[in-house]
Amino acid sequence: MSDYINASRKSAHETPINEVVRALNDGLGAKMLAAMTQVDSEEIVAGWINGEDLGPDAEARLRGIYEVFLILTSRDSVHTTRMWFVGTNPNLNYTAPALVIRDGRVNDAVAAAKTYSNNG
Repeated sequence: MSDYINASRKSAHETPINEVVRALNDGLGAKMLAAMTQVDSEEIVAGWINGEDLGPDAEARLRGIYEVFLILTSRDSVHTTRMWFVGTNPNLNYTAPALVIRDGRVNDAVAAAKTYSNNG
């Protein structure tokens, strides 16, 4: 496995969660984060940045999203990464990674990001 993929995984699990949410909010936007974490509003995402409790399920999902984000931004722009999240993906049965994550299949999205990163 590539060093940057290992580094992405480590960083995704060691970075304080409010910093994870802030980086994802800056890169992907609150609306997409709210959708992928199945919360009702962008204000909830803003609360997470400010330290409000998000619960273990949302935290695990956000850390997985962050791992994907780090893998992809290590080789592509933030814009391209954002498009990867919403575009259909052949490794996910032509489903957008954001929808796969929303449905709780974060590990599938991580695997698809690794495949994309390794194959281009």
